[in-house]
Amino acid sequence: MGGSPVVLVVEDDWLLRDWIADHLRAAQLWILEARTGEAAVAILDAGKHVDVVFTDIQLAGAMDGWDVGLRFRKVLPLIPVIYTSGNALRPELAVPKSLFFAKPYRPDAIVCACRSYLGEGFQQ
Repeated sequence: MGGSPVVLVVEDDWLLRDWIADHLRAAQLWILEARTGEAAVAILDAGKHVDVVFTDIQLAGAMDGWDVGLRFRKVLPLIPVIYTSGNALRPELAVPKSLFFAKPYRPDAIVCACRSYLGEGFQQ
């Protein structure tokens, strides 16, 4: 991945996933994409390097974004998690050192959040 920071984008709406992934790529970030929480966890289980998780809360499948964040934190306790939702349910489940952006969000705000986390030494 050439030393570029890696952001895992977890979003079941392919248009949104593609849109934000394009913005993050333009900011020189490497992107991994997952449509479901289960697919995100498969990336983790495969041992792929991830520096930041950006996940929608409401996802297709059995796992929601809160589950994704908590699962990543079990394995990588300091990994930054950025949540988004147009209808956040159970906001009390946000993990420490995480951020939440309501939809619709500005892509530059997500890029700034990723860069902020990466600059603070939270990389795994």
